[in-house]
Amino acid sequence: MIAAPILLLVIFLCNFGSSFIPPEIIGTENDPYIVASLIQLFILVIPTLIFCRLRGGKYMKRLRFKGFRSGHTAFMFFALLLMFFGSCGINYLMHILFPDANVSSGYDNADGFAGGLYLVLTMAVIPAITEEFLFRGVILAEYETEGVPSAVLLSSITFAMLHFSFAKLPAYIFCGLILAVVLYTTRSIFAAMLVHMLNNTATIFFGDLIFRAVSSQGVVLFCLILVLFILLSAILMFGECERIYASYGVLNEDSSYTGKRKKGRGMAGIIHSIFAPIFMLLVILYIVIAAIGI
Repeated sequence: MIAAPILLLVIFLCNFGSSFIPPEIIGTENDPYIVASLIQLFILVIPTLIFCRLRGGKYMKRLRFKGFRSGHTAFMFFALLLMFFGSCGINYLMHILFPDANVSSGYDNADGFAGGLYLVLTMAVIPAITEEFLFRGVILAEYETEGVPSAVLLSSITFAMLHFSFAKLPAYIFCGLILAVVLYTTRSIFAAMLVHMLNNTATIFFGDLIFRAVSSQGVVLFCLILVLFILLSAILMFGECERIYASYGVLNEDSSYTGKRKKGRGMAGIIHSIFAPIFMLLVILYIVIAAIGI
């Protein structure tokens, strides 16, 4: 309730401060993607590692750094599809509501295989690892004491807030919710990292095709097809989720998070977390930074 929003305040302020560094000093004009990746590594990873160190030697065990099973592959694939198609649909809806808002992927076309690999590394792999370590790792574990619903929602909201965009906020919250489901179903932060990484990659290469498809095929047909893909992906994902949890029940496997949950921390935990003074300060900081458009 206190430590998590303080950590995020530090990260948000560092992110805001990095925008004032002259481009010629850090080389943004020559190679913006690698510079952005290095800044993200510095801003997200170092404060998070210090936080984990202050929490004690056994804290890392709470972050679910363990491999996922081969039987989780289908679930992760359907989660990826739902995440990609769902975020595309939400972004297009925001584009209709706010035509001047920038909801495209915002990446330049890669030149050749080496250029594409470089773009994936800097804009897909590194962000997925660092952001999942922070949000589906530390932030989710911190808010888990207020109940799983609070952990899922607050980790998703703060993940969306990190990107400092009003127009993209709903899509990022949606992606955060899917990634939290992936984490809890597979019980592996590496699964969430992989799904996040693949979604970033798909967005880089195929995200802008959505808007071009609308202009060529028409809004009605596009929306019908997109809704069909979203519903089909959701049905398949939650079907696999049910199968996985049924297998946990058959094997009588313990849920690592149930013992930490405080009694009665459902909706009360969400309200308690959101209206905490430090979290409200974090929200104000997000609004200010997003409004001035860093």
